[in-house]
Amino acid sequence: IQAAARTAGGRGAVEVRDLVEQVGHEQFDLVIMNPPFTRHGAREGDRTEVHNPAFAAFGATEEEQNMLSSHLQRLGRDGNAHGHAGLASYFVDLAHRKLAPSGTLALVLPLTALSGQSWDKIRTLWRRDYSSIIVVTIAGEGSFARSFSADTGMAECLVVAKKARPSGRERRAIFVVLNNQPQDTLQGEQIAQEVSRAIALGNIRQLEDGPLGGTRILIGNTLQGEALSCPVPVSGAWQMVGIKDITLAQSAYQMTHGRFWVEGMSARDSIEIPIASIGDVSTRIGPHHLDISGAQVKGDGLPQGPFEVISGLPNGAAYPCLWNHRTADERKLVVVPDSHCRIRDIGGLIPDDLQDRAQARWETAARLHYNLDLQFNSQSLVASMTERPSIGGRAWPTIILADDVHEYAFSLWANSTLGLLCRWWMSNKTQAGRGTSTVTSIPGFSTLDVRLLSDAQHRAARDAFEEIADERLLPFDQINEDPVRAELDRRLLVDVLGLSPQLCALGGPMERLRTKLAAEPQIHSDKRTRVVFTDEGETTAPH
Repeated sequence: IQAAARTAGGRGAVEVRDLVEQVGHEQFDLVIMNPPFTRHGAREGDRTEVHNPAFAAFGATEEEQNMLSSHLQRLGRDGNAHGHAGLASYFVDLAHRKLAPSGTLALVLPLTALSGQSWDKIRTLWRRDYSSIIVVTIAGEGSFARSFSADTGMAECLVVAKKARPSGRERRAIFVVLNNQPQDTLQGEQIAQEVSRAIALGNIRQLEDGPLGGTRILIGNTLQGEALSCPVPVSGAWQMVGIKDITLAQSAYQMTHGRFWVEGMSARDSIEIPIASIGDVSTRIGPHHLDISGAQVKGDGLPQGPFEVISGLPNGAAYPCLWNHRTADERKLVVVPDSHCRIRDIGGLIPDDLQDRAQARWETAARLHYNLDLQFNSQSLVASMTERPSIGGRAWPTIILADDVHEYAFSLWANSTLGLLCRWWMSNKTQAGRGTSTVTSIPGFSTLDVRLLSDAQHRAARDAFEEIADERLLPFDQINEDPVRAELDRRLLVDVLGLSPQLCALGGPMERLRTKLAAEPQIHSDKRTRVVFTDEGETTAPH
């Protein structure tokens, strides 16, 4: 009531319940929102002096903030919003309820709305109940350059859609990627007119067309960006966001569907490569890190994680662990575990049930590890191997394959240019220079179907792996200048898969692909330095 009184524009206090009655559901033909992005509670590790930032306005006490937060959670139980997504997701849910059938929704949202796991229900809502979806993002370098708002300082997106269930089985959306922020409202209006004109003409290119680029959005002779019609994924992230080189997106889509096709190759020259999901080729993915070391006590009175994780790897450690990222030590295909685990004791004792839990976690140990949060502009590996089985930690969960022999081909593929292309495409690309993922999303990532390789091909993969294992790989943003990565690509494509050496020739498809990836803002994020290897280690130099 206090909030209503202070925002009534001088007309006097208005009861909140009266406002709710006046603004009924499904009454608006147009809902336009730039909602607050605040989270209704700081995440663990966030520094804030405010008890609950989302409800701290109007002098609300901590008790009132807690009451409002509890009420919001009750309101959201039957909706599509999620607390980790912040208040914006609740406003999107509210907008959906207020919008009339066939009405138009227009939103400014954080870019995480298109890829964050906490936004899954909202994206499912859009896919199910909306048509004529248009998504606009910016392919700038850094978060500020990818923002539409004047004072947000974070990557954003625009979502415009009609509240009407799409006809037919396929769900599609138009994704527009601008080269830069519109400089003023006039330029923004001109861009919007050109996008609308292209859609009305019905000539928007499709993601599935192959690496031909998108439909160009021009003002005069100046290219403002490109538009592309894409199928909307059934689940997970919407990948076509903030990508400057549209042909990269089209090549990545083809590769995840088993077809190697790079700009400059004709459709008849494209090559079939056996692709499967990691979930298909693996028997198990390592657990969430809290199931290894989480101290929270469960219903049985035992901690969620049976282990303590201790930095360092003493000789003879029973439970070696690859837990954190140490970028400079992760340049080679084989890495050394940085930590070890020790079973917790409860009051000086180790209960049998806790030992059983520890044994279950140890059974997820493996030599093959997968990079959960990949920093494209500093890290060199999508997958790593350890000399002996190790527990996978917060940064490097394990992947257990049906046959240990398959690990070499899996590692070569994951760390090849084609493996990076697939991983980049399927990652959460909200943060420039970084591709994040979760343990639960790993099974859906595309990889070489190592199950279909012959024994001879697996031997060739092992030989190639062992010959490259002692070589250092540059970070992925320098993939175009890395001779070791080029050799890894050649060994994989020619020696293991038996493809033509011309693919890896100077100026050939693989070199073009490496050049394109290194130039993509989402990969390099306007990084000003480059890694240089020396006999003593590595150093940095200006780009």
